[in-house]
Amino acid sequence: MIRALIVSAFLVCLCSCGDSQPEPAQPSEQEVEASERNTSGPPRPELPSEPPSEAANEADPEGPESGEPPPDVPASESLSLIEPAIGQWARYGVTYRNGGRSFTRYSIVDREAGGFWVEVEDRRRTATRHVRMHLRPSSDGPTELLALMFKRDGEVEQIPPRLMPQFRPMLQQWIALLFPHSLEGELEADAITVPAGAFHGTRHTTEALGMPEQPMNAIVWRHAGVPISGMVKLSDESGEHTVQLLGYGLEGATSAFRD
Repeated sequence: MIRALIVSAFLVCLCSCGDSQPEPAQPSEQEVEASERNTSGPPRPELPSEPPSEAANEADPEGPESGEPPPDVPASESLSLIEPAIGQWARYGVTYRNGGRSFTRYSIVDREAGGFWVEVEDRRRTATRHVRMHLRPSSDGPTELLALMFKRDGEVEQIPPRLMPQFRPMLQQWIALLFPHSLEGELEADAITVPAGAFHGTRHTTEALGMPEQPMNAIVWRHAGVPISGMVKLSDESGEHTVQLLGYGLEGATSAFRD
């Protein structure tokens, strides 16, 4: 169970940037057995590194009904990103190398102990998965992962505190991508047009993503007006795997973990 949860977390959060991902180091059998005694819910199946190619023509479930062109978003006067706050959300469409698609939403839903509860919703065809993380951003260091839980088919799995060290190293690169400190030092780029708008004055940088055994460089475009990560678009070196901003807001985020 914990083995499948680790794979699920990495796929949902990092958007499966490789054609196939080797499995990360797993907890010992004793840790797995102890965790299964302390958690509820059915075991989860192993997940593929990319959704099936039949999803290539899947429509955006929350996309606009009209054919209006995306709005113009002017360049920001500041290189500082929006401060995290409850209610912020950003939604992305992911296109995979095999032509498949998925949709991911990031939401800040609560605040606790100097940190924020951030939820990730991942939709792939008929399956929807949720991840909930307690994150504590830092102005001069890495964002700290304090707690982690999952929800699928109505069942919630919380990772025991003693197993959190198994998750932190694997998720750290994605968390750093989600909470960059600022846009300073990033290169200025031309306007980038995605479904959420035509963003002027974006900044871009090259990020090293993927597992250590299968590294990948990706170009990330950001705009200071986009909440949470500032990310407008991500593309691998081939241009075949992309993440594009579909919509965003400063309020309105809700939790999928509350009844």
